[in-house]
Amino acid sequence: ALGGLLSVGFLSEVGTTQQDSLVSLFPLISLLIILSSINSIKANQRTAIVAIIFAGILAGLGCGLKLVIAVYALALCLSFFVLPVSWFNRFKFSVIFSIAVLFGLLVSGGYWMYNIWSQFGNPIFPQFNHIFHGELANPEPILDIRFLPRSLFEKIFYPVIFTANPSRVNELGYKQISWLVLYIAVIFFLANRLVHSFRHTSVYRTLVPEAKFLIAFLCFGYLLWLNIFGIYRYLVPLELLIPLILFVVITTLFESNWARVSAILLIGSITIINLRGVLDYGHSAWTDQVYRADARELKKPGPAAVILAGQPLAWIIPALDIRVPFIQVAPNFPVSEAYWLLARTMLYSRSGKIYIVRELDNPSIVKRTDSGLDNIGLAVDSNTCKVMNAYLGTTKFQYSYCELKKGKSENENFGS
Repeated sequence: ALGGLLSVGFLSEVGTTQQDSLVSLFPLISLLIILSSINSIKANQRTAIVAIIFAGILAGLGCGLKLVIAVYALALCLSFFVLPVSWFNRFKFSVIFSIAVLFGLLVSGGYWMYNIWSQFGNPIFPQFNHIFHGELANPEPILDIRFLPRSLFEKIFYPVIFTANPSRVNELGYKQISWLVLYIAVIFFLANRLVHSFRHTSVYRTLVPEAKFLIAFLCFGYLLWLNIFGIYRYLVPLELLIPLILFVVITTLFESNWARVSAILLIGSITIINLRGVLDYGHSAWTDQVYRADARELKKPGPAAVILAGQPLAWIIPALDIRVPFIQVAPNFPVSEAYWLLARTMLYSRSGKIYIVRELDNPSIVKRTDSGLDNIGLAVDSNTCKVMNAYLGTTKFQYSYCELKKGKSENENFGS
């Protein structure tokens, strides 16, 4: 447990808004409930059904809070098929668990998804818009493929690759060796199980159902992550289990007191080595006010709208604390013409000045901003630009804010 809490991904995210460490609780508690109920599941008792439903609801609650957890809910669902029960019961338990997951998802995320669907025509906008066809985004899959393996060879050896080159799975790079050690241990373990299964030796049967389920959850969860995301911080639920799984694998392979001592020493050594790779995403000192921004012109009198250009800038909205429309003109997903039509309607149905907030001295943002502003018939009035100090806690960021004027393409955009 201590080794898990001192893992690189978990420690790096403490005190951040990414929440992977927090939502990991849901699939892990679900896993704990299932492991604790293995005996009743084997006996097909009614208490097993209750435990599976409760475990599924918990996993679903996690999915509703952060959709990434759906990967681990599916991994739990698939892991039922390794249990020593009939195939009918495996399927039955899996279906019951899946229905409970759906219920939990609707409890924690249903209201929010309904609102998103009402606003944008897609309950998880802009994801899967090729299925839901929300009019504000293009009907095409939106995938972040930057961190996915690029070949079959990389898929097979990805733990080796991202251990040697951490930037393959994260912009900042999580330096750790735990996944490499686990990869070698599990490959050796599975090969050993396979050999003994063909030989029908008694050693193979020493693997208890709890260990089977745990290792199956690891394998299914990792394979789903490998093919869908490839982003390291989404591995936190599995990363927290690495010390436990290493202990199970080593003590199962080598049944002796020395194996237990060796496993503990190995886990401790890995934990100490990994601590040097913990990232600091930019923690701020404690303050009474989380967000604030110094930009008087944007507050008195209130503008007609504020344009945002660049990512991530949504936190500027609570920092400014003004009730006006905020519109992103450099979105990070492909938007449709309906998006720009809605933006023009919002802007030109209100009176007053329109401002833009964007990063300082970022040529790529300037280029994307000009293209976006052209779509709504506006241009930056460079004579009005000023520097805005914005604060997350006590950490200061500087942005440029300027008034907007009618652009060259105004007649083309608004003539009709």
